[in-house]
Amino acid sequence: MSDPLLSSEIATPQIRAVDIRRSFRIAGRQIEVLKGVSLEIRAGECAFLVGASGAGNTTLLYTLAGMERPESGRVEFQGRSLYDQSDNLRLVLPDTLSAAPPRKRQPVAKAPPLTIEAEPLYDVELFELLRARRMEFAKEHNLMPVYRVFPDATLKAFARLLPTTEEAAVRINGVSESKAREYFPAFLPILLAAKKGGQ
Repeated sequence: MSDPLLSSEIATPQIRAVDIRRSFRIAGRQIEVLKGVSLEIRAGECAFLVGASGAGNTTLLYTLAGMERPESGRVEFQGRSLYDQSDNLRLVLPDTLSAAPPRKRQPVAKAPPLTIEAEPLYDVELFELLRARRMEFAKEHNLMPVYRVFPDATLKAFARLLPTTEEAAVRINGVSESKAREYFPAFLPILLAAKKGGQ
C-alpha cells in the first residue's frame, strides 16, 4: 500500500517555473533570452540544462535560484513564490547539532588549511549581454564555437573592468592585439553604455 504523504511529496514539484520571460537591450535592440520558459522539477529528480553559450542558461539558473527577478512569469519553491514579497519565503535549517547527544571525540589527523579563492565580482547582467553579443557576432562571422571570439573568463573581465579602448582590452587575458582590433569593437557599444550608466 502506497504512502499518501510520500505520493503527495513526489507529485508536488520542488521547483516550478511558469512562463518565465527575460530580455536584454543590446545596441538599441531588445533581445529576448528567456521566451516563456516553463518547467517542473520534483524531489529526487535529476535535471540537466543544455544549451548553446549565450542562450540564457545562466540567466535561467539565476532566476530559478531566486537571484534574478524575471520580467514576467512565476517561480515557486515547494509551492511558494520566490519573487512574491507577500510570501516572505525564507529557508531555515534546523539546528540538528545542538539537539544531538554529546559524543566522545576521537583524535583525527589535521588536514592542511583549505584556501578558497573567490572569483572577482562582476556585473552578471552585463556579462549576459556580452555573452549574447558574442553569440550574434560568432554566427555573423562563422566563428563557432563562440569561445573562438572570447572565452567566458574574458567576458567576465570585460564586465568587471569595463575596457573602452583596444589598449585597455589587450591588457585582459584572452585578448590578443588582433582580437582587440577585429572582435573587440563589436562589444564596445555595450561597454560604453555600461560605463556611462555607472557614472
